Amino acid sequence: MPGSRSLLSQEEPQYSPVDPFLVTWDGPNDPANPQNWTTGKKFLVVIVLCVNIFCVSIGSADISPAIHRVKLQYDISTEVATLLLTFYVFGWATGPLIFSPASEIFGRNSVYRPTWALFILFNLGCALSKDITSLLICRLFAGVFSSTATAVGFGSAYDMFHRM
Repeated sequence: MPGSRSLLSQEEPQYSPVDPFLVTWDGPNDPANPQNWTTGKKFLVVIVLCVNIFCVSIGSADISPAIHRVKLQYDISTEVATLLLTFYVFGWATGPLIFSPASEIFGRNSVYRPTWALFILFNLGCALSKDITSLLICRLFAGVFSSTATAVGFGSAYDMFHRM
């Protein structure tokens, strides 16, 4: 029939060959691209990453010298006091399951900033805890939120130095 179009004769919609979900830079000289940063800025970022990894790593064992005092203060057994180390390491091991994919989806800084703040707050909670239960819970979550240093930190270094 004149003037009518069949469903079969309709043209296919044209799609852009560029994936709309692919995040790219604004050209090869984009200053936001970590690979374009100056050597000094890259060095500073690597130092910050290393210090952060050192701090959260030492955070796992920093309770060990105080185990005897914790046992006396909370009137607990050695086994329960050892859970303070165990909970932190367990949190440190499970956090990357959440934060590594999140950093790829939302960006590194979107993961770093809140988790570092929560890491500090839960360590403050450890210092102010009045009983062993709250201390154990704070140690667990301090471990979870400290894990971004290692889980996301290596990705940050990779972003700065790996040419794609």
